[in-house]
Amino acid sequence: MKFREKMLASARAFAKEKNIEDIINLCYLSPAEDWHEWFDEDKNLLQLQKNASCHIYPSNYEHLMTTDIYRKSRPFQIANASYWGMFCFKKNLADVFFLGIDERLRLSCFEHGLWVKNKLPLTAKLQPLKKIIENMSIPIFKEIKLSSYDYVCSAELNMENIHMIRKVPNSTQIFRECGYAI
Repeated sequence: MKFREKMLASARAFAKEKNIEDIINLCYLSPAEDWHEWFDEDKNLLQLQKNASCHIYPSNYEHLMTTDIYRKSRPFQIANASYWGMFCFKKNLADVFFLGIDERLRLSCFEHGLWVKNKLPLTAKLQPLKKIIENMSIPIFKEIKLSSYDYVCSAELNMENIHMIRKVPNSTQIFRECGYAI
């Protein structure tokens, strides 16, 4: 058994969070010296506490090199390489989570309908990541309750579902940025 697999098995056995393995894999996290701490490329930290709870600690560090070929890509390129999405709206801001065909989670951030930047998904905190794991196997359009956003929905990325989501106020420009002609 490889080092990462051993660390993942220990984290899974210890954590209260039943989906910890999914979070670690979707966010493409690497273990530190032991299984209590997991990092992404920018050194954002997922830490398993002594009471078995999970906490995320953001980093101010932005790594210049990346192993993700879509890290700096425009949203339409990420959408083209993805099969599922979760769209989170709050006033003039939107976060779009894409689940890639490579099973890697990506996050594009928008302001006033325009793409601002891509972030690593661990920066979104634990609650949205849990909702993604709960809903990523549901292909149809679905509205989701998530306290940190005004409106959240998820769907398989096909035109039928996109037409349902575009009814959300201020979403049309975001879908154009993601490469959907609507």
